[in-house]
Amino acid sequence: MNNFWSTIVVSYLFLDYIFGLAATAAVRYATGFDIRISWINVQYGWTELTLSIGPIFFYNPEKYKNTPFLLKIGRISVRVKPKSFLPWAKKEAPMDVENVEIEGMKLHLERDGKGGLNVWAALGMTDEEGNAMTNDVQKTDDATKAEIDAFEEDGTSSRGQSADEESRHAAGCDMDRP
Repeated sequence: MNNFWSTIVVSYLFLDYIFGLAATAAVRYATGFDIRISWINVQYGWTELTLSIGPIFFYNPEKYKNTPFLLKIGRISVRVKPKSFLPWAKKEAPMDVENVEIEGMKLHLERDGKGGLNVWAALGMTDEEGNAMTNDVQKTDDATKAEIDAFEEDGTSSRGQSADEESRHAAGCDMDRP
């Protein structure tokens, strides 16, 4: 019986790392990305829920060997209000996120002999597709900046909505509900 309790204690001490292994396997299976998540820690309190994940490694595709990894994130920590989770899951209200922290992020960009970028190869894209996506993001960013400037001038969005209506729309909530 003494070995049973020892096993329980040791399992509890390594639970964060077990969660990390499970998350690594799930992400690899779902996305095909070469990734490693070392640990996941969940802290639940009366007023907040904190999820911390770290270190996270996104590895380079096989043909990129000059850098040890594509992306390393030391730790990501997200703190939310527990009461907001259920309404968010039901798509009734946005989740109340109090804090998001990203620590120790390192990105290694590398080109192969043909000029291909490791980021696009890791995402399964050609250089042409990656450049097209970059251009699309730039256009969206420019449009967003213009909309922010217009909102700051008159207090309404380009769709004529107030700030409250706009935030409910962005959260995916049904605006007809009380």
